[in-house]
Amino acid sequence: EEAKKKAEAEAKARAQQEAEEKKRQEGNSGEEGNGGGEEDRPQKEEKTYAPAGSASGTNIANFATQFVGCPYVAGGTSLTNGADCSGFVWAVYKEFGIRVPRTSWSLAMIGQEVSLDTAQPGDLVCYPGHVGIYIGNGCIVHASSARTGIKISNATYRAISSVRRIL
Repeated sequence: EEAKKKAEAEAKARAQQEAEEKKRQEGNSGEEGNGGGEEDRPQKEEKTYAPAGSASGTNIANFATQFVGCPYVAGGTSLTNGADCSGFVWAVYKEFGIRVPRTSWSLAMIGQEVSLDTAQPGDLVCYPGHVGIYIGNGCIVHASSARTGIKISNATYRAISSVRRIL
């Protein structure tokens, strides 16, 4: 629990530092001979994401939670521009150099089955036609629906078909 909080805090700090550095760089560019007008336009605030790091279940879970609020797109595999449930899992694991299948049905067949009671961050929680990444404390992060996008839910929000450990 404490390690999870520390990792989350470190990821947020890194992301904040990167955002501040980017703002400094943008603020310093074009200061000479701009001709005016450019500085007055509001800049679109872009969210920055911490890099993936080493492939541990905790790192995978922490990395995946950064994308809460990003859109759900049927058939999508983009963490920031939209993914469906299996596309989200596929894209998260891809960032760690781990190849997994692209469909929820296939994801439910890989790795070793474990119980929800013994689930660890990074495990896959599989449902009929759906999949999410276990993040600890009985919760998953998943690309839920077009209405809600990527979000955190209680793992038992619907009937679980299996929990799979792939690390």
